[in-house]
Amino acid sequence: MSAQALLAPLLDPSMTRLADERKVLCHDFEACECAQWYRAYLPNPSQRLHPYAAPLESRRLHGLPPVLIASAEHDLLHIEAEKYASELIAAGVPTEVMRHCKTSHQALAAHPDALADVVAFFKKRLTRAR
Repeated sequence: MSAQALLAPLLDPSMTRLADERKVLCHDFEACECAQWYRAYLPNPSQRLHPYAAPLESRRLHGLPPVLIASAEHDLLHIEAEKYASELIAAGVPTEVMRHCKTSHQALAAHPDALADVVAFFKKRLTRAR
């Protein structure tokens, strides 16, 4: 893999890094819904500790491909996305982080600026990889 882009990723099944629902305006889901998604995706609690499911818990981030992490201002998950970005940077992984204002978790995947960032990131990274 030459590069990766993560848009509003779910990275912390422990849900210990969610933003305060009272401080995030216009969020499009509640913390209890996020917990339901994790239980549906990872029904066995021990699965939620695996680094593939909880990359924020991994200590083996060195050597991962360059990454673009896009978060949304109105997303309860923006804190964990940005925390993961800081962990990747600390591990020496080339990392770009963008927080898109006035955008929600659900809207981020269709947000024109976020999509433009992804295109620019892949053009830059994949051109270098040749």
